[in-house]
This record gives sequence, structure tokens and C-alpha cells, in this order.
Amino acid sequence: MQFITVTNPGQPASAKTTRKAHSHAARVAHARTRKQRMVDYHDQKRQQTAKGHDEPYNLSPKLTIPSTSVLQKSTSVPFTLPGDFQPSNIIYFIKSLSTFEHSIFSQYLQTVLPIQIAHCPIIMDIAEQAAEIRSNWIFFVSTDQVLLRGCLLAACRYLAQVELRDEYALMAIQYKQYYLQSLRKGLSSRGLSSRRNAVAMTTVLALDEITCGDHLVAAKHVLGAMKMVEEAGGLERLGLNHLVRYVLYNLMFGKRLSEWDMDLHLASTLMTPDSILP
Repeated sequence: MQFITVTNPGQPASAKTTRKAHSHAARVAHARTRKQRMVDYHDQKRQQTAKGHDEPYNLSPKLTIPSTSVLQKSTSVPFTLPGDFQPSNIIYFIKSLSTFEHSIFSQYLQTVLPIQIAHCPIIMDIAEQAAEIRSNWIFFVSTDQVLLRGCLLAACRYLAQVELRDEYALMAIQYKQYYLQSLRKGLSSRGLSSRRNAVAMTTVLALDEITCGDHLVAAKHVLGAMKMVEEAGGLERLGLNHLVRYVLYNLMFGKRLSEWDMDLHLASTLMTPDSILP
């Protein structure tokens, strides 16, 4: 148990105290999930087949990742979720994962991402309008295969920093290389679907740079994404996923990346609070 000192109990909690409370809650949630994950992992390991791609720590240079052509296929689901509230896109995606990928994906989606969204400064500033994003974030993730795959990169990076294990860091590098290669291929096409995926990939890469502490490179990624949005005729014509819009908005204003690059500062006029809302 950890006690957080409050100097003036009758006054609203300071930002520092709030951050400490949030950090402690995240650590507790992570520890609980990690314990359950290890139990599940050992159960799954005993049931594994001899197939090489299902080895949980198979860190060969080539990851078992769907081809770029499969990744770049546009996806859509009805705006009403199935009765079990698990979008079919996530079910299909999970079936394509190895045992190890399934483990880190589940942990990230169930523990890390909800905490990040719940304490996001942009969501908190526009709480009423953004309630749909906050409450149905899993739906918005599920409608974009690039975001789903990006959760694996984010999960590996997060676990590499929390657990300090080399295999997570190595897998994060491999996922990042995959995104960079896919982005180069995607930029060769002028179709809206390819551009939409390219913007999502660039957004995932920007988030990874933020996690690594390189705000300048993250700003360059976001600038590239905004240029693609502008060239495509705007957010609506591009049909950009609302969660991708929200992340871009958060990167520019929540993380203040627009202050790192003058061109990005000028391009930030394309993003308004209304533009990120469903």
C-alpha cells in the first residue's frame, strides 16, 4: 500500500499529486494484470503445438506479421456492436496472432490503453463531447487494422520500459521496422485507402517516438501525417478514423508537438476539437 501525502486536504489535489495517484494506480493495475498474464502464459505454453511461429519468445529477425497487402485492406464494421460487445474485426485480428502476441495485446487493451485514455488531458478538457470516444474506444480501435497492429508496438515498448526485458525491446524494434517499410510502400500509392493507412501508420510511429522521448522526430511524423491529410482534401474526404484524429490532436496540443516545428504549428489549424469528434 502506498500513501500519497496531501498538504491541504481541504483543497483540490494538485497536478503533481494527481499524477502520482494515477501512476500508482497504473502500477497496481499492471502488476495485477502481469500476474494473471503469467498464469495464462504458463497454461498456454503447456498446450502449445510444435509450430515455430507459436513459440512465445521466438525472436527471429523476421516476425510473423501479415503482409502489407493484407494490412492495407480497408476495414469497416457497423456502428452497432455485436451482442457480446467484441467487434468482429478484433476477433479476426486476435486469431492471426501468436500466443505471445495475444498475451501482450490483451494486456495492453485491457489495462494500459484504458488508463491512458481515462487520464488524457484532451479527453478531460472536452469531457462531454468526447464521452463517446472515451466510452467506446475499443470500437474505434477495432475499425482500423493499422491501429490494432500498432497496439503490439505500443505494448512491447511499454513492457520494455516497465519490465526492462530485452525481448520486448527487440520486438518493439522489429514492429517499428515493419511499420517504416509498410509506410514507404504505402506512400507510393495515391489512393485514399492507402493514404488513410499511411496517416494511421505515421501516427503510430509518432506515438512510439513520444514514448522513446524523441519529440522532434515525433513532430516530423505528425507533420507528415497532416500534409497527407491536406493533400487528400481534408479529414472528412480522407475518412480518417476518429481515434486517429484524436491521437493526432492530442499529439499536437496535448503533447505540444506543434511547438517543436513551425510548419506543424501552421498545419495545426486543420485540427479543431470538433474535427476529432464522431
